Amino acid sequence: KVKTLPRYSTIEVTECHFLKTNKCVRARLASGGWITLINATGGVAKPIMVGPYVTTIPYSAVHRNVRIEKASEVMRLPAGRLVDVVETRYVDRDGGHIRGRLASGGWISLVNVEDNVQYAKKIDRPNNAGRPTPLAPDGTPAGAAASGSPSAAASNG
Repeated sequence: KVKTLPRYSTIEVTECHFLKTNKCVRARLASGGWITLINATGGVAKPIMVGPYVTTIPYSAVHRNVRIEKASEVMRLPAGRLVDVVETRYVDRDGGHIRGRLASGGWISLVNVEDNVQYAKKIDRPNNAGRPTPLAPDGTPAGAAASGSPSAAASNG
């Protein structure tokens, strides 16, 4: 049975295969079935890439796990903070969110898929070494002196 997904639908892919005879990449969906990601005429689906992002909202809550739960919030990052996202996942909550796992630990929301609000924006590699500045657990650049600002590492106790 063929199903048509609405434009900008979010999908979770569990595996991919290149079909040489059809010149396309097919992906198995976590919800069942297969979808063409790339075909001979161009791209079909847009992946959410890992790598460096900069936060774009007044604060981004960092949670211990992928779920968005107030009790798992460990800190808040201000707008303009550079983070390194090493994994992305779709979470079906409050309209659906794409979440990013940080190299420094924890998860943040990258995009609200229902209203397309972007909480963090993908950027090019920010330095010559090809990697973003790593963050310490308090959200400051690793190796930098902590500012001591309580707002930089707010917690809900």
